[in-house]
Amino acid sequence: MTEKHEDSRERARVRGFSLEAAKKAIGWSGIPNWLIGLMALLVILTVVFYAQEGGSPGAPQRQASLVNALTSFRTQYKSASGNALQQNQIKDARNKFLCTFVNGVPQVENWTGRVKSIDKVWFGLMGEYGFSVYIADDIALETYGSALGEQDQRNAATPTNIQEGSKLANAVAGLNKNDRLTFSGEFILDSKGCARERSITTGGSFSTPRQLFRFMTINGVTGNEPPPVSTITDGEKLRSIWLSADRDCTAPLPSWSQARIGKACRDRAAADAQLRAIGWCFGKMKPGDADYWHQC
Repeated sequence: MTEKHEDSRERARVRGFSLEAAKKAIGWSGIPNWLIGLMALLVILTVVFYAQEGGSPGAPQRQASLVNALTSFRTQYKSASGNALQQNQIKDARNKFLCTFVNGVPQVENWTGRVKSIDKVWFGLMGEYGFSVYIADDIALETYGSALGEQDQRNAATPTNIQEGSKLANAVAGLNKNDRLTFSGEFILDSKGCARERSITTGGSFSTPRQLFRFMTINGVTGNEPPPVSTITDGEKLRSIWLSADRDCTAPLPSWSQARIGKACRDRAAADAQLRAIGWCFGKMKPGDADYWHQC
């Protein structure tokens, strides 16, 4: 055998020894080399996947932790199809994770994603928009997206929906579906202090997880406060504000705080003054009519 062939065999023996030694050192002795190669390929594909689907390899560690966990639970739940008991155990584990993930710190900073949807909220007090962001494949963070949802006592003091006329609304107005963005905010918690999953069905909560979220900063812009009532000159909008505030001021739910009731009464007074300032009157148009706001 030539010296060249001996060198080639020796290099191959050393490479093989190094790989087997490494596998033994980390407890992978029984794993075939082809499977290790497949696992490495999956790691590469995962990096590419995050770059394309809203998350990114440079995303904050907590974002990656949430995405990885929810993706794993999705796979487990799908694999357990036909075994309701096993699926229920997976659901319990997922719910426990959503508690430990928050661990008393619902705030996150500088997460990345892409716009899923921007929708008008009907019957909102001063004009509201639901906002939803994908942080990975079919995993979304989103506002309530409904006026009724914002009435939740635990969260009504600071709305999740984007308020028309606010700085955040101006930032969102410049975005389109699938646009990438950076944001900060906080998860809305359930009664147990866990991140709140808001999918309608259990299956949907695994296949397309939707976490309730309050966006505080979007692409560096902060501020979700609507303009003061005293600056609004649209009579129909002012009348809507007055009607909603009047209801909350005069017939609040028993669980509502005095601070919330007081704000409703102040909003009603401000809308009343502004309506009169722009030439609207409150009363009957003709005998037998109910009292309501109308142009004088």
